[in-house]
Amino acid sequence: MGHHRSCKNGLWKPIGVTISYLAVPFNVSFRARSFFVPNSRKMTTIRRFCCNDLLRFTSVNLDHLTETFNMSFYMTYLARWPDYFHVAEGPGNRIMGYIMGKVEGQGESWHGHVTAVTVSPEYRRQQLAKKLMNLLEDISDKIDKAYFVDLFVRASNTPAIKISDM
Repeated sequence: MGHHRSCKNGLWKPIGVTISYLAVPFNVSFRARSFFVPNSRKMTTIRRFCCNDLLRFTSVNLDHLTETFNMSFYMTYLARWPDYFHVAEGPGNRIMGYIMGKVEGQGESWHGHVTAVTVSPEYRRQQLAKKLMNLLEDISDKIDKAYFVDLFVRASNTPAIKISDM
């Protein structure tokens, strides 16, 4: 099950990440989560994005595969969907990556959407993007009862496509 949008010139490829639907509501608390990044022994904390992070995450967005937006776009997401905007921090409060998303659709197409997920080049291939994706899937499922989560990536962005295969 997935929500598909038209792709201009085949540049974007939809990836459907299916999650189960929970009919029974329960209390969910998404506090900061800390863990060691595999193969690096560095402690990482995933927490909700805050306004101050907008001044600190520029280095993560320098990658040519990362789509960037103007400040008002990020502020809109932070105001409308704060539960869907998280940052991963490493030692010294260095931003390692972030994810931002939203919920949209109606009826059985009610779903979470990943607007952006990116990890700084030095922290890639350590499953950090997958951890961020899993968090957004959990939030979509447990808070908003979404039927699935979707992510659109450039067809040439092989590492991003592999996230759904992990």
